[in-house]
Amino acid sequence: MANMTTARSAFLALLATGVLCLLTSLFLVRVHWRPDIPPYRRGIRLPPLLWHPERYTQGAPLRLIRILGAAGGLFLAGALAIVVAVIGRVVPGR
Repeated sequence: MANMTTARSAFLALLATGVLCLLTSLFLVRVHWRPDIPPYRRGIRLPPLLWHPERYTQGAPLRLIRILGAAGGLFLAGALAIVVAVIGRVVPGR
């Protein structure tokens, strides 16, 4: 860990924060699940759950769920941008 670069530290921080935001939003959706819909199963895709939580929840903090989902996606995109930047630095030009 003593040889941790700034890019590696930023990548790990963005990755962990993004995953935590997405898991928190999914947890909130699951806690406020509508009783007339069968419990969460493999047939329900992840993007519709995060983009349209009002279809699956009842009395949920929809604004918070959407903010956490968007923030999680942005954090993961930032982590991906760091990976692309590091690869661009390492791989020599043509």
